Amino acid sequence: AAEIDELKTTLAELITEDGRREEGEKLAAFSAKWQELKEIDVRLLDLAVANTNLKAARLMAKDGAATVDRLIKSIDAITLASSDIAVVRSLATAATSAARIQSLLFIHIPESGDVEMTAIEAQIRELSATVDVALREGGSSASTTVTAAVADAMRAWSDYQRIMAEAMRMPPVKSGEITSSAPA
Repeated sequence: AAEIDELKTTLAELITEDGRREEGEKLAAFSAKWQELKEIDVRLLDLAVANTNLKAARLMAKDGAATVDRLIKSIDAITLASSDIAVVRSLATAATSAARIQSLLFIHIPESGDVEMTAIEAQIRELSATVDVALREGGSSASTTVTAAVADAMRAWSDYQRIMAEAMRMPPVKSGEITSSAPA
């Protein structure tokens, strides 16, 4: 688009030098249509951004929420059966971390600033590590009566990580950002 704008400027200078009024009128008509096309492109890009963000938000609101709920219920079952206060605290922290990740994703989805997105992703990684450690430690010290809950918690966490990755993989197109194939 920038190249077309430059060529248009060069052509306008040549037309002015030659004094061809009819060519100038044609260039003016082209320029008006070109500007209209660029404005349409911006509107389409905004709609694409909104659609991508909507898809990611729906994924997290539906599948993500159900899976994190399944994880927290499994963690609750493990903590109720545990007499080790350190394990209970660790698992409670894991449940809180999972819920915090879910809320951070709803901040991450519409975020367009690279610095802000990176900071949110760092928080998510830190919280995810907390969940990983708690499930590993809590699962290894759990009694045989909660083996099913431990297995379900591990599956739920794995499923949640997959859903989270899918939502975060959606193209981080930012409003106003133009692709290389579109006019600017």
